[in-house]
Amino acid sequence: MQKTVAAEHMYQYYKANKATLPANISSQREFIIDSLSAGQDIATVFSLAAQSADSLAQQTWRKPKKRKK
Repeated sequence: MQKTVAAEHMYQYYKANKATLPANISSQREFIIDSLSAGQDIATVFSLAAQSADSLAQQTWRKPKKRKK
């Protein structure tokens, strides 16, 4: 599948499932397009992308460790 076609499929899936996807799913855009271009199942790709987006969000929002004086 060409990347332009993959991007269109990604958008259509996103539009139909936006309510169930994490807010930061857009951080996984390239992964989604590349995976769809390789012929992977769209539901599987979005599931993996959502897990990665959630993991990224958890890393970003961790409390900083207190420094020892």
